[in-house]
Amino acid sequence: AGGGNAPMQLSWSTPLDKMKLLDANPVHHKFELPDAKLVAANDPGRSVLLHRVATNGRGRMPQIGVNVVDDRAVALLREWIRDLPPHVK
Repeated sequence: AGGGNAPMQLSWSTPLDKMKLLDANPVHHKFELPDAKLVAANDPGRSVLLHRVATNGRGRMPQIGVNVVDDRAVALLREWIRDLPPHVK
């Protein structure tokens, strides 16, 4: 299975609590992250989305068109996840 088949809704107009993103279980790979979630609110180390953006190789996101990790994007995403209140669902 490839990208685009997770139930998350990332439209700009979708409220954060309706995105099916925060504290949601990954549909596919967990990349050996402890208690992995698509985005683990307040816990970047458990967030599959961050892992996929921050790595090259299998599971890389985006899959096509880049072969260099965007360190600024990774830092911004890590900060956003870290600053999410842990109770947000």
